[in-house]
Amino acid sequence: PLTVDGPACTPLSNQGATTATTEVIRSAHSPLDRIKLSESDSQKAQEAFATNAGSSFLDIGSGYGNVVFQGATCIPTLPCVGIEFKQDVWQKSREILATLRIQGSRLDNVALHFGEAAQFIASSGSTFTHIYFFDKERRQCDLQPIARALATMPWKIFCSAKTANDWAKCGLFLTEVKPKGRSVQFKLAVSQEEKKVHFYKRYELPPAVTELLEVIKTFLFRS
Repeated sequence: PLTVDGPACTPLSNQGATTATTEVIRSAHSPLDRIKLSESDSQKAQEAFATNAGSSFLDIGSGYGNVVFQGATCIPTLPCVGIEFKQDVWQKSREILATLRIQGSRLDNVALHFGEAAQFIASSGSTFTHIYFFDKERRQCDLQPIARALATMPWKIFCSAKTANDWAKCGLFLTEVKPKGRSVQFKLAVSQEEKKVHFYKRYELPPAVTELLEVIKTFLFRS
């Protein structure tokens, strides 16, 4: 399996290019590669995180760029954006990107930004359909500004190591999408600790509840 920051997308047509990208990333910071996915879990992640012609991707806490670079290599037409709040790590990711481009990976669809994710989402004016957040070690207080920012964006798929209940406590209500009825497992490359990663869509109220809310809203405005 590939060693990446998160779920890998490896179509057969781009497998060679993706492997080459992985090798550059490994040579740049091999002790810091974070996640391994089995082949079956990579396939499940790809199915759950399926993109189309109008998709765009945001990696919150993009680190050294592993997920962004591999996603951009897999789907050259997919705009892939990373936001990282550690300046030295962000700078290193830019150096890795430059190396990849020198070695033949165009990656014209990649943009790497430095700053706080919630502020970036609020101020960038961009809308992303697919969002990945490596939040395994984030505390509840770290999730709250992200939850508020995501609540205002019409995204389609959100990938997180936190449970739906964790996000509900922050005011972001989600419904889990399980490819083939199962969660995706990932393994931290350094500690070998196994964790689950969850794929979410927005929680949608039942039609009857939505209609009731519309009636209440109409009544309140008439008053």
